[in-house]
Amino acid sequence: TTIGIIVTCNAWNFIDGLNGIASGLGALALLLFYLISGPNEIYIYGFKEFLLILSSITFGFFILNILTGRVFLGDTGSYLLGIIIGWSGVIIVTYNDNVSPWAIFTIIIYPASEITVSVFRRIIKKNSPFHADSFHLHSLFYKIMLYKFKINKQFLNSICGIVIFIFASLPGIYCLIIKGSFPKTLYAVFLFFILYILIY
Repeated sequence: TTIGIIVTCNAWNFIDGLNGIASGLGALALLLFYLISGPNEIYIYGFKEFLLILSSITFGFFILNILTGRVFLGDTGSYLLGIIIGWSGVIIVTYNDNVSPWAIFTIIIYPASEITVSVFRRIIKKNSPFHADSFHLHSLFYKIMLYKFKINKQFLNSICGIVIFIFASLPGIYCLIIKGSFPKTLYAVFLFFILYILIY
């Protein structure tokens, strides 16, 4: 549990590189947690309401971030969002036997893929896994688009952020469609990770 929370917390910081990715996925993850978590009676009082309220707040931030690019989560915001999402996932699978841990993992597979690939990439290059670099999937995608299309950087930042957000949202939406059923969620995790590697 401790490792899972730490990894999720850092993963959200890793994906906070373009407008809308961290906040958009955070809002979506919290909303999907709300939708798959079942009746409120089996949880801590007010837990589901908390998920819905925080998802709405984060979605408002997402809209502002995408449209203006003038507000940022920063390290504190992304770490906070990551740790709330991590603990919410733990609470859901602890109190509801009908929700598979793989359903939670499917919803957050993009940040998990990002941090996994980043750590291994840095180790292979004999760099510290704790030192930041600019070789994340979203960073490379932005650089390629910037090279191909000579347009306003702020506008391109938001467009690239939306594209990555849509791509990263697919596993979570699929999880909702299949209602988090196992082993379909397990297959989805592996298929998305392979797809991420191929795209990378």
